[in-house]
Amino acid sequence: MKTEYEIYMNFKKAEAQVNKLRNIAQGMRSLANDDIEGTIGRIRTNWSGENSEAFLAKAQIIENKIGETANDIQRVADAIMSNAERTMRTELAAIGVAQG
Repeated sequence: MKTEYEIYMNFKKAEAQVNKLRNIAQGMRSLANDDIEGTIGRIRTNWSGENSEAFLAKAQIIENKIGETANDIQRVADAIMSNAERTMRTELAAIGVAQG
């Protein structure tokens, strides 16, 4: 059986990984919302014609996919955190039962 220390350390490791995933998701959202959107705006202003519209449509699709992937990463991080919290509570309760 794990000790309380081991349980808390495992939780902290999971929490650190969740924070990394959340930072990645936020960085991807920033890329999609700020960088790509700004670039699309500049292209729209400075380039006209059939080719520009085709390019802009593809760029918009890529921007949307990046945003969707960021949301997926956030959901994974949230699920990991939820599981880590539940596991920690369960393991601590098991220690309490074993000691009680």
